[in-house]
Amino acid sequence: MPVLHRAMQIVIIIACISATSASNDNPVPLKEIMKGVVFSLSGYKNPKRSDLREKGIEMGARYKPDWDSTCTHLICAYDNTPKFGQVMK
Repeated sequence: MPVLHRAMQIVIIIACISATSASNDNPVPLKEIMKGVVFSLSGYKNPKRSDLREKGIEMGARYKPDWDSTCTHLICAYDNTPKFGQVMK
């Protein structure tokens, strides 16, 4: 499993724990866990690409097919993808 893919799983797990432990009276809805996150994917092929995109959107993030200045996160299948190189410039 690629390192950055594991990082995405960790982010999702932490977000879910935070949402459920925030308050028993006011749990954060699933669709708001990643509110404010704008992400792009690099190096993934379908069906994994679609799965990651849909999970992020389900949790309230916005997806951008191309990296731009509004993106807050880049999720890469491996180091040195073209988008990774663009972001590191």
